[in-house]
Amino acid sequence: MASSTPLKAPQLIFGCGPRDEVFPRRADAEELLQTLQDARVRCKDPAAIYPPDIAAAQHRLLGQGQAREYTLDAQVMVSIRKIEKDSTTEGVYRDLQFGEDGKMNVFNALAPDVDIPLREQAAAVHARYKKGLFNKLSVINFPVEMLEEYFEICEREGYVKPTVYQGHYNLIDRRHEGKVMDIVRRHDIAFVAHSPHAGGFLNGRITSGLTADDSMFIRDRVEGSRLDESKFMLKGARRYDTKKHRAAVRALDELLKSRGSGLEKTDVAVRWLAFHSRLGPEDVIMFDGSSIDQIKRTTAAVEQGPLPEDIVSGLDEIWRGLVAA
Repeated sequence: MASSTPLKAPQLIFGCGPRDEVFPRRADAEELLQTLQDARVRCKDPAAIYPPDIAAAQHRLLGQGQAREYTLDAQVMVSIRKIEKDSTTEGVYRDLQFGEDGKMNVFNALAPDVDIPLREQAAAVHARYKKGLFNKLSVINFPVEMLEEYFEICEREGYVKPTVYQGHYNLIDRRHEGKVMDIVRRHDIAFVAHSPHAGGFLNGRITSGLTADDSMFIRDRVEGSRLDESKFMLKGARRYDTKKHRAAVRALDELLKSRGSGLEKTDVAVRWLAFHSRLGPEDVIMFDGSSIDQIKRTTAAVEQGPLPEDIVSGLDEIWRGLVAA
């Protein structure tokens, strides 16, 4: 982020996990990395599980060339792997080995395994930390009660505690503004906001022309796109494919049109999250993009600073409508 930004926004991180189809070669990865460097987006978040058909490909790709100048993160997606109790430590260790060409900065525990006692999961992660395999611990998608319990276990046993919490956060998904954000602030850890565009839902292109009762996931509209049912990353956007969320997107269109702002939904979504949400400069916005132009547009949106007050008021009204629906 450039110093010209009027208020200090959260740091930007580019989540390059599922980018194998867009930046498949070393030359593509180097162009991506150069673009991020030019925009002062210095952190990437490749997870070893991405792309799902070629595990750790992004780690190996970004571990070459310019990626050596960056810190890389590792991620264990326990909820998908359903690893057995006796392989918890092996699962953690295996993922961390994928970073042999780069430094593993943050270990991301994507979701707790409900089949393994949380204290055993915490012990396994701590054992890897003691071996120096990662610097910081991040937890993702932990429900409130489990998040509280994890901190209690770490404090009682002297285990490494999370310094980062990651969760979905955008214009139409503010679920973490309550108890989770309170825990985050109480323990003085950073919040990493995922999916500023609601998994592509806020782009509005697919929903355009549909009624509130129509699903955005009509096959002839999504086949071949990132929302195709065959795509691993579909779930992030599908969670918003409801009548009330489709109505919210149309309300957003009407708001921007009625104000004559000339603003695009995607830019508004990023600027709201950067300057009008509960995020602070110590927090992070994690974004992605399917092209270099999209990446440049996201970073440029933050450069524009806060939104007009009437737009912010209208966005809050849309959110209140979502909550009441």
